[in-house]
Amino acid sequence: MKKTLALFLTLLMVISAAAFAGGCTGAPAAEPTAAPSASTAEPTVEPTQEPKNTIDTVIVGTTAEILSANRSEYSFDVISGTLSQLAPVWIDETGAYQPLLCDYATGDSRVWTLTVREGMAWHDGEPVTAEDIRFTLEYLDEQSGGGYADAYAGIRVLDERTIELELAAPNPRQLASLTTLRILPKHIYDGVADYTTVENERANIGCGPYRFVRFDAAAGVAEFAANAAYPDGAPAAEHVLLQLFDSEDTMYMALKAGQIDMVYKYSGGVNPAVIADLEACADLTLLPVANTANSAVLIFNNSAEPFTNAAIRRAVAKAIDYAAFRATFGSAYAVASRAGFVPEGTYGYVETPVLERDLDAAKQLLQEAGCTDLDGDGVLEYNGNKLTFPVMLRGDKPAHQRYAELLKNNLAEVGIEMTLDVREVADFRELTEQQRAQTAVITGLTAYGMSMKQGLAALYLFGENPMGYGQVYDEGYRALLDRADAAADMDAYLAVAADIQNYYAETLPAVALFWDAHVQAYNSRFDGFVVDGTFGILNVQTWMHLTENG
Repeated sequence: MKKTLALFLTLLMVISAAAFAGGCTGAPAAEPTAAPSASTAEPTVEPTQEPKNTIDTVIVGTTAEILSANRSEYSFDVISGTLSQLAPVWIDETGAYQPLLCDYATGDSRVWTLTVREGMAWHDGEPVTAEDIRFTLEYLDEQSGGGYADAYAGIRVLDERTIELELAAPNPRQLASLTTLRILPKHIYDGVADYTTVENERANIGCGPYRFVRFDAAAGVAEFAANAAYPDGAPAAEHVLLQLFDSEDTMYMALKAGQIDMVYKYSGGVNPAVIADLEACADLTLLPVANTANSAVLIFNNSAEPFTNAAIRRAVAKAIDYAAFRATFGSAYAVASRAGFVPEGTYGYVETPVLERDLDAAKQLLQEAGCTDLDGDGVLEYNGNKLTFPVMLRGDKPAHQRYAELLKNNLAEVGIEMTLDVREVADFRELTEQQRAQTAVITGLTAYGMSMKQGLAALYLFGENPMGYGQVYDEGYRALLDRADAAADMDAYLAVAADIQNYYAETLPAVALFWDAHVQAYNSRFDGFVVDGTFGILNVQTWMHLTENG
């Protein structure tokens, strides 16, 4: 369980309670909770240039659960990937791929050449090599059962810094799989049977603009210090502190009180319920970021009754009060979702019909599907049974339960009875990913997940994928995904992307309840934030461009 430092929270609650109720202190950010400590990952080589830090400390608040600072822990791996661990490439807010650890090139979208950028070194002074990339792909296959090296027909190290990755067929979107692939140092992991056993200090030797310093689980603080030897120059802030919070309310109070400098949620933004209050604070800046995630969705099991019947899927979609979802759960930036399921910020997005409530149309569709209320109790019968279905959702996501309650009320108006099947995370994953026992799920989909496989939510909808909640096996859909796989260039991919969205609009395998921007919030004395298409405003480019006003 995360805990924030007792003294920090005691002072914070006193200072912040009044601030959250109506005003902002404008106070500078708090000093680090402890003096920066020495790290066993200290570089053993001299910096290539003098440090150029202009900011002492940036404190990032998050409610992500982190119990240990190890790569094997999901939330820590995500956040360390924006500071100390580098992927080969990153994606900008336009959807274009940019070099990060590596430059890249391809002539045919089948053979991709990665070249480690000159000067890239691990935090212990060892150079980053092409062999590290090869090792990472093969080692992660061993650790996870595949999905890395086995995705390639060939892997060839050409020289110390250059590697070729050969695909069985052209894929112009192959770089999407490299935006979150954190390269491992072979000299640390080679011969380690279980990568989770590497002690945190060595496990966190990365090659990014910051090096890991410490993690204090009791205080809820992770500390990173600037890597002066980073080839692009030292980052703007000398220290970055990650402050963990058990509650959003406390975190937002800390932001308003000037105790932290920004808040961060991977593939998300600030809670829409507090946006108006934060906007009223002159000391804060709110930045809406285009959302390529799908953070509030209803996904049908298209291979299970009653949702094998397309008319019932369409009827459910017509019964949903989308305006109420936006008003209840969305921010001022929320917009109507569309039948094509793919959010507006997605590369290759096309307009499909807006999802709107139409109860008369919903009732007509149900009648056409053979649904009638035989006993007059208000619940329709379908194929001799009550038109009742459970929706599965995670118990650690309170917002999802609130979505489900509103949806339940919406569907009752047309004679459909929905029940809530709330599960612990492990049970949810076992039942949906292994047993495929769901009838429908309410969940959120990350930007990275939306871009995986063929992109366009294929990871979550195609039945043969491990997270294929939608259980769509339709041959027409399979053919579209095959076309996406066969696309030799982006023009061909964009053409099939449009067809896939139109397929979703026609068959409705899933419904986006609403679309909203991921609103980022930070102290207004900072400027220079850069948007990463996967990680939002917490990313390497931000740390290199951040400035402090006055």
